[in-house]
Amino acid sequence: MKLSTVKCIAIAVFCLILAGGNIYNFIKNPANAVNNIVFYDAPNNVGFEASPYDDGLIDINTADADALMSLPGIGKVKAAAIIEYREKYGRFVSTEELMEVRGIGQATYDKLKNRVTIRGNDVNEKGTGQDKRTGT
Repeated sequence: MKLSTVKCIAIAVFCLILAGGNIYNFIKNPANAVNNIVFYDAPNNVGFEASPYDDGLIDINTADADALMSLPGIGKVKAAAIIEYREKYGRFVSTEELMEVRGIGQATYDKLKNRVTIRGNDVNEKGTGQDKRTGT
């Protein structure tokens, strides 16, 4: 198999990256340079804020649009609607309250209910026990 110049350069750059940018160490002792590579485990939800909870559930009171869109049945429009609802009415009191959000009905809720959670207390944003929509 014949390698093109571009492929050879790409391989050399890759090896340089593996060596941590130190080409001298790589040329001097390639085995040692490769052994010093540190690999990092990516979190389950790459790009999402790390959570002290390791249960894989998404907190609907703190999740951003990307996290919400990882849920089944939730796309860009429904994620925006969830965030809009949360901004208007405050924290969700229960996961079932998602069905109050425009575009989320029983079928959608049934698909995602085992993947969402609410952490923290059961009061609305203002700290009262009143219904958020009616104020009673």
